[in-house]
Amino acid sequence: MPPPGRRGGDLPAFVAQAAAAALALGADPARLPDAVPYRAAGYVRGLVAARASGHVAAVLPRCARLVGPQRLAAATGGPDVRLAAALARLDDRAALSDTVLRRLLPPVLALADADGGADAALGPLLAVESLADAMDALDIHADHERDAILVRLLDALPLEDPAAAGELCRLARRSSLPPGETSRLVATAAADPDFAARHLALERCRVALSAADPAAAPRRARELATAYRAYARGPLLEGDGRVLLNLVRCDLIETYDAALKDLLLKLVDRPGPVLHQGYLGVMLGWLELAEAFGPTAREARAVGVFRAWIEQWQAGPPAEDHTIEEGASWQRLLEDAADTTAPPPAPANAHRLHNALHQWLLATTDRYPAERAPSGVAGLHAIADRFCRGGNKLLRLTRDSFELDVPLSLHKASLLFTPGRIEAEWSEQPDVTEEETGRLAAFEVLLARFGDWFPGVELRSERLLAAGTWTLRIEARPTGQEHFDLPRMRLVLGLLRTLFDGSYDFSYVPVKEVAHLPDAFASARWAAVFASLVEYRTHYDDSAQYETLETLPLALSIGMLCTDTWTRETVLRLADDGPGEAVAQLDALSEELRDETAPAAWTTLFHRTQQTALFLAAHHPREALDALADRPAAQWANILATAALPRADLREPLRAALRRAGPDGALTALVLRHAPHLVATAADAAELARAALRAPKAYRRRKQYLAHRHAVALEAADLLGPLVEDLEVVPYGYDADAEAALERAVAAAGGRLRADIRSKVDETHPVFLGGPTATVPSGPTVASAVVSGAAR
Repeated sequence: MPPPGRRGGDLPAFVAQAAAAALALGADPARLPDAVPYRAAGYVRGLVAARASGHVAAVLPRCARLVGPQRLAAATGGPDVRLAAALARLDDRAALSDTVLRRLLPPVLALADADGGADAALGPLLAVESLADAMDALDIHADHERDAILVRLLDALPLEDPAAAGELCRLARRSSLPPGETSRLVATAAADPDFAARHLALERCRVALSAADPAAAPRRARELATAYRAYARGPLLEGDGRVLLNLVRCDLIETYDAALKDLLLKLVDRPGPVLHQGYLGVMLGWLELAEAFGPTAREARAVGVFRAWIEQWQAGPPAEDHTIEEGASWQRLLEDAADTTAPPPAPANAHRLHNALHQWLLATTDRYPAERAPSGVAGLHAIADRFCRGGNKLLRLTRDSFELDVPLSLHKASLLFTPGRIEAEWSEQPDVTEEETGRLAAFEVLLARFGDWFPGVELRSERLLAAGTWTLRIEARPTGQEHFDLPRMRLVLGLLRTLFDGSYDFSYVPVKEVAHLPDAFASARWAAVFASLVEYRTHYDDSAQYETLETLPLALSIGMLCTDTWTRETVLRLADDGPGEAVAQLDALSEELRDETAPAAWTTLFHRTQQTALFLAAHHPREALDALADRPAAQWANILATAALPRADLREPLRAALRRAGPDGALTALVLRHAPHLVATAADAAELARAALRAPKAYRRRKQYLAHRHAVALEAADLLGPLVEDLEVVPYGYDADAEAALERAVAAAGGRLRADIRSKVDETHPVFLGGPTATVPSGPTVASAVVSGAAR
C-alpha cells in the first residue's frame, strides 16, 4: 500500500509507457505490478485491469470480490486507464473498508456505463480518495468514523445527475473544511446552485490574503470580508447548517491574525510606510469582517472607534514601540471604546488593538462543538480542557489541521496540529527583559532533553523578541515517520501542557539562575520522572469543578524543579527509591513545617512538601491513594489529596477505598473537602448541605458543588435558599431543572454573582469593567460570571 497521502498514480510518464509497452510485448500481466517501483504499482495494476481483463480479479481483488470480476472487467476494460487506475489505488488502500467500497462501486460502475463514461465515474472516486488522503495524513479518525464520513459523502451526491455530481465532487476535493463536514457542505451546495461558487470564492480570497505582499494585503483583506458576506447570506447556513459558518469564521479569524502578525514582525524589523499602511489596512479589513459577523450595538460602536484610531495611525508614522500593555484586556478596551460619552484616546500602538481584536473575536465567536469533532481530536481536547477554566478549546478544525487553545496569557496561545508538525508559542509578559527570560531558557533545555527522553518525537525551539515581547517558538516532529500518529500527538500535547501548566510561578527569573540546568537535567534518570509527570497531566481531571490553579502542586512543578536544588535532588533520589521513602519524606517535611515560624522559610517548605506529594501521586499513584486511605488524618493528607484526587485513573480504586472507609470515615471527609463530586449524591445531598451550613462561610467548595449538582433535591428539602444565601458566587445549575431552582433561590436572596462551575469571577467580569451586564451572555455554558436575579 502506498504511504499515507501519496497516490500510486503519481509517477513519471516513462514508467507508464514502459509498462504499457511491456504488456504489448507479451509480459505476464500478473507479474508486471511487482516489476515496477512501489509508487507505480497502483497505476500498473489499473493498466493490467484495463488491458488484460482476464486478470482483473488478480490486480483488483477486493473490487472483484464485491461486484464480481465480469462486471468489473466490463467497466474498466478499454483504452482509458484512468478509471481502472483510480480503482486500483482504492483497492490497495487497507484503511478503506469494504463497507465504503460496497457503497461506492455500484454507482461508480453505473456512471461508467452511462454517457458520461470514465469522466463521470472518476468524480466520486477522486472525492473519496481525497478525503481518505486527508484522513490518512491527519490521524484523528477512528475506523468507524472514516467509514461514516465517506458513506455520508456518497449519500449526499446526486449521482443520478452526473454533471451536478461532478461539480460537487470537485467542491469536496477543493474545500478546506474537515472531512466530517464535507457531506454537509455538499448537501448545502446541492440545495443552492450558487453556494459552491461562493464557497470556493471565499477559499480563493483566504489563500490570496495569506500570500499577499504588504502593498496588496489591505485590498485582499477587504475582498475576503466581502467574500465572507456573500458566503454567509441565505437561509441554508442557519440552524444546523450554522456549523459550516462557524468553521469558516474560526478559520478566517486566524487567517487575518496570521497576516497581521507577519506584517507586524516585518514592520518591527524594517519600519517603513508600505509595511505600516499594509498592517493598518489589513486591520481595517478585519473590522469589516467583524461587522459582517453581526456585532451587538455596543460592539458596533466600539468598532467605529477602532476604525477612527486606525485612521489616526494611518496619518502618522509607524510606532517606535510595539509592546502590549501588561494587564490589558480586550474587554476593557472594548467597553471603553463603546462608551459614547467619552471615547478614549487611541492606544499607544496598533499592536494593542490587533491583540484585542483577536482576543475579542476568539472569545465571542461560536466554535465547532468539541463533542462533535473526530474522536482523536475529542480525546486530545479532553486533555487540553483540563487544569484551566472549562470551555471549548477547539479554536480551529480544517481538513489538514486543528488548533487547541492554551489559556495562558495576554496573547493567544495554542497548539497547532498538522500531519507532520505541531507548533506552539509561549510569550512572556511584555515587560520581561532579556535578562529575565530564565523561564524560556529553562524551556529550551527541557525541550531538548524531551527529544532524548521521548525518542518518538523531536522538539525544536527558538527564542526571539517578537514585537517587543520575548517569545519561544516550539516545533515538534515525529521521528522515523512522515506523519504524526495519534499516540504521538497525545505525547506532544502532554509534554507541552506539563511544561506550560507547571510554570505558573516561574516568571521574571534571571537567565543566570538557570544557567546550570543543562548539567542538572543531563541524567537519563530524569526520563522516568518526566514520563510520570506527563502521564499524570494527561490523566488530570478537574472537569467537575474549578479550583484555583496557581497554588496547586502541578502549577509549581516545573518552576520548582528548575529553580530549587533541594526539590530537584529529592525528586531524583525518590525516583530511585520506593514509595515508602516518599511518604517518609512527607512526614519529615510536615514536622519541619510544624516547627517553622519564619514566613519565607515556611513557604519554601510548603512548596517542597507539595512537590514531594506530587511526585508520589505521579510516580506511584496507587501507593499515594493507599497512603491517603491508611492515614487520612496525617498532616500532609490535604496536600497529597490535592495532588492525587484529580487523577481520573484512580477513580475506581478510590471508590473502593471510600466504601471500606464508610460515609463517616476520615477518608470520606478528606475527599468531600477536596473533591465533593466524588462523594456527594442526590440521596445524601441534603445531609451534606445541613452539615456544611453549620459553618457559615466555610466549606465553600462543597456548598457550590451541592448547589450546582443537586439544587432540585436541596430545594425540596428547603436547604437551597440557605445555601445560596451563604454563597457570594452561585454556580449555574447542572441542567435546566437545577438552574430553574437556583434562579428562584438567587432571586429570593436578592441576587448573587453567577459563574460556571468550571470558572471564577475575576477582573474581566462586567461588574469590574463598569459595562452593563446585559451585554454579557449568560447561561450554564458561559465561562464568565454574570449577575443573576434581583441584582441583574
